Amino acid sequence: MNTNKARFLVVYLLAATVLTGYLFYSLAAAKPFIDTSKPPVASCQEGATSQGASSQGLDIITTALADGMVGTPYQQTLQPSGGTAPLNWSVMPTLPASLALDRATGQITGTPTAPAAKTTYKFTVTDSAKSAASVSKELSLEIASLGLYPRQVNTGSAAEVTLSGCHLQDLKVRVNGTEHIPLSVAPTQIRIGLTTAEVASIGTVLITLSNASSDIGSVVLNVVPASVEWKLFVVNARVVSLEAQLILLVLFIGAFASCVYTLKSLGDYAGKKSLSDPWFTFYLIQPFEGAGVALLMYLLIRGGFLTGTGADIKAVNLFGMCAIAGLAGAFSDTALLKLFEVFQTLFKPTDNRPDKIGQPSITTTALADGTVGTPYQQTLQASGGTAPLKWSVTPALPAPLTLEAATGKVTGTPAAPAAKATFKFTVTDSAVPAASVSKDLTLEIKAAAASGLNITTAALSDGTVGVPYQETLQVGGGTAPLKWSVTPVLPTPLTLDAATGKVTGTPDTPAAKATFKFTVTDSAASPMSANKELTLEIKAAAASGLNITTTALADGTVGAPYQQSLQVSGGTAPLKWSVTPALPAPLTLEAATGKVTGTPTAPAAKATFKFTVADSAVPAVSVSKDLALEITSASPGGGPLPPRQDDDEIDGCDVAVVELTADEDLPATEGGVA
Repeated sequence: MNTNKARFLVVYLLAATVLTGYLFYSLAAAKPFIDTSKPPVASCQEGATSQGASSQGLDIITTALADGMVGTPYQQTLQPSGGTAPLNWSVMPTLPASLALDRATGQITGTPTAPAAKTTYKFTVTDSAKSAASVSKELSLEIASLGLYPRQVNTGSAAEVTLSGCHLQDLKVRVNGTEHIPLSVAPTQIRIGLTTAEVASIGTVLITLSNASSDIGSVVLNVVPASVEWKLFVVNARVVSLEAQLILLVLFIGAFASCVYTLKSLGDYAGKKSLSDPWFTFYLIQPFEGAGVALLMYLLIRGGFLTGTGADIKAVNLFGMCAIAGLAGAFSDTALLKLFEVFQTLFKPTDNRPDKIGQPSITTTALADGTVGTPYQQTLQASGGTAPLKWSVTPALPAPLTLEAATGKVTGTPAAPAAKATFKFTVTDSAVPAASVSKDLTLEIKAAAASGLNITTAALSDGTVGVPYQETLQVGGGTAPLKWSVTPVLPTPLTLDAATGKVTGTPDTPAAKATFKFTVTDSAASPMSANKELTLEIKAAAASGLNITTTALADGTVGAPYQQSLQVSGGTAPLKWSVTPALPAPLTLEAATGKVTGTPTAPAAKATFKFTVADSAVPAVSVSKDLALEITSASPGGGPLPPRQDDDEIDGCDVAVVELTADEDLPATEGGVA
C-alpha cells in the first residue's frame, strides 16, 4: 500500500466532507430574499412668499420655490417688492431642461422631462428707475422622478408597492393599462396592492400615473421567482432562486454523503493494508460521483413524479428531497454497479467508444507502404483492454498479405501492385462484455523499380543575364513518357518543359544562387517518382563581355593526338581556365591558354564537362559553358587524320592549303598531286 497516497486521500476526503457539509448548511439556512432597496425621496418643498412689502425699496419677497415632478406641468411666479416698473428678471445658472423664466413677469413655467438634483439658482430683478436698482436672491429647486419600492416581487404572491414623488395627490393609477384603486394617496407617495393574478408569472408589471389630460410617468415592477439570500463564507449575500437552491442542496448533500461513505470504505482498506493503486483514482472521483447520482435522482423525481400543481417548487418537501439525495450519494457506487448490471443484461451493448478508461486503444498511426517482391512486416500496436486481444480487418488486405488475429502482425510478400486503400483494423479485448475499438489506416503496394528511376544530372550550369540559357535534365530508368516539375518556380523567364526536362529562356535580371527541387514521374502502372535538388544562379552580365565562344568540342580517337583550344571573347587578361569533372585521361586543360591536349589511350563515352574561364578584373568575372566530349576507338583501317596543326606542318613536311569553291578545278602541280 502506498502510505503517502493513503494519507493524501484521508486529508482530501475530510476536507471535501467539511466543505460540502458547510455549503449544504449555509444554503439550507438561507432566508427568503426581500428587496429592501428604496428609491430616493424628494424633499417636495412648497413655494413660499414673505408677507408685506420690504422697507428697503426693490426686493424679492419669494422665500422658497416649490419642487417639480417629471411629467407634471410646473408654474411659479417670483414676487418682487418696490422698484420702478417695468422690471427685468434673470437667473443663473440655467434652469432645468424644459423650464423657462419669463423676464418680464418673473414666472417660471414648463413641464420637466428629466429629474434634476436640488440646485441653488441666483435670481436677479432690475427696475427701470433713472438710477436703476437691482437685487438678487438664491433659491433652490429640485425636479423629482417617480420612484418605486420594492423594484421586484416574487411570482404568485400578493404584494404591496409604493410609488414616491411630488404632487401625487390628484393623480390616477393604471396597472398594465387597467385603472387601479390605490390603497392610500398622499402628496409624496401612493400605496398600491397587487393581486396574485397580477404577479402570477415571471415578467414585468407596468404602473402608470396620469392626470386629467395625460400620462405624467410610469415605472416597471419586475416579477421574479421566489429566492433566498445565500451568505457564502460570510461575504455579501447571493440571491438564489428556490429551484437553484434545491439543485445545489441536492449536489452538496450527495457529495457530502458520498464522502462519509468513502471515508469508511477507505478506513477498511487501509486497515487491511490492501489499498492498491487503482483505487486511488476511484476515491478521488467518488465525491463527484455521489453528487452526480444525487442530481440524477432529483431530476427523476422532479421530472417524472411531480407533475401538474405538484411541480411547484414551493410544494416540494425540501428536507425529504435532500434525504433521498443523501442516500443516493452515499450508495452511489453500489447503485451504479446495479444499474450497470441491469442495462448489460437487458441490452447487451457493444461499447465501441474510443479513449474510454480501461478500453483498448489502437496506438499505431500509420502503415508503411509495401513494394512488390519485398517481404512486408508490420505489427499493429494497442494499449489498454483485457488480454488476450483479437485483431481483424475489413476489407481483406492485398493478397498475399495477412493479419495475425492474435498478434496484430501484418506479413507477406506482395506479388502485385495495389493502389492506396483504406482498411479498418479492429481490436477486441476479452472483457465481459467485450470492448472493441477500430481505426482506419491506409496501405499501398508499389511496383518494384525495374530500372531504378533516377535523375542523373549532377549540376546545373549558371546563367548570365542576356545570354540564352538551355540545359536538359538527364534521367535514368523509368517508363516513358516522363513528366517533369520543379519547386519553387524557376527565375523568370526560365521555364521547365514538363515533357523533355529542358530548362530554357534568356534571363533578364540576376538571381541569387537558390536550390530547386526537380521531380520526374514515369508512366508505369504504379507511377514512380524521383527527386533531386539542384542549385542555379543567374549572374549579371560581365561588364567586360567575357564569354566562351566555342560551341562544341571535336571528338577524340584512341591513339590519335588531340588538341583543341577553347575560344573566348572579352574579359581582362590574363585568363584562367578550369573544368569539371576531370577530362578523360590523359587529356588535360592548360589553365593559362584553354588548350585541351593529349593522346587518348582508351575509349570514353560521350560526357558533358563544365568549362569555366575567369578573368583578372577586380572583382573577377567568370563564365561557364557545358561542352560534350567523346573518345572513340581507332578505325580498323587506321584512324582518321589527326587535326590540322596550327602551323600548317605535319611530321616535318610542309603542307599547302588551297581553298576552293564548288565551281573551281583543282590546280595542276608537278607530279599530278594537288
